[in-house]
Amino acid sequence: METYKKIITTALFASTSFTSFAATIYLDPFADNLRLTDGASALSVVSESKSTLTGGSCVGTICKHNDNSQFSNDGTGGLMGLLPYTASLDTQGLGTDWVLDLEYEDVSGGYANGVSYYDDYKTFGFHLHNKLNGETHKIAELLVTGGHLEVGNSHIDGLFNYDWYDDTVDSDLATSFFNIKVNNTITSIYDLWEQGSDVAWRWDFNIAGGEEILYTGDSTAAFRDVSITGEMQIYAVDEPTTLAIFGIGLILLSSVNRKRFV
Repeated sequence: METYKKIITTALFASTSFTSFAATIYLDPFADNLRLTDGASALSVVSESKSTLTGGSCVGTICKHNDNSQFSNDGTGGLMGLLPYTASLDTQGLGTDWVLDLEYEDVSGGYANGVSYYDDYKTFGFHLHNKLNGETHKIAELLVTGGHLEVGNSHIDGLFNYDWYDDTVDSDLATSFFNIKVNNTITSIYDLWEQGSDVAWRWDFNIAGGEEILYTGDSTAAFRDVSITGEMQIYAVDEPTTLAIFGIGLILLSSVNRKRFV
């Protein structure tokens, strides 16, 4: 019976992985349908991050992590462009007076076999900010569900979340800002979320100077400041693929059952 469970579990896990399909991204910053005509494959996101390490191995004031260490990251950044780079933010009405800021706090985790992993699932916050008058609107939360840091394969994964949104006090720009193409139709991520569909994201990034930059401090608390650059893709839920993979699992299970009774 355990074999059958593994078949079904494997099929269901495959159906919900981030390898479903990367969606084409359309931004509509001011709810005026002035979206990028050809869409974008990813968002170019940069961040300045302050990381705190506890339980590190230190020689003098220089510390590095071990498998008993914990870390937490705070940072700010923003959307620098759309990929391919020919897709200018100015096309979206951004990049001049308005910017899309990114903020996160206490995104934390630990280490296993020398690789860091995230285990405290905080949220990233996107805010639309006017550089001239300071006007700011919360646009989205990005719920962190996993990820890890290692040279050549650093990424954070998660889901879009709008539990915070209240249409009586929050800007309706949040409901129209992020859009993706689903079944050849451009749909806002907020609408998909409201309908109960999960929309995932993945931020693949590099740390300037490398992931192994050492911390300064002691084993109680050590710190480092790093610059992060990377690409954020958005992944839509592919229901037909989910059903197809689940169907394959059922077929395999049926096949195993038939062999048992032959």
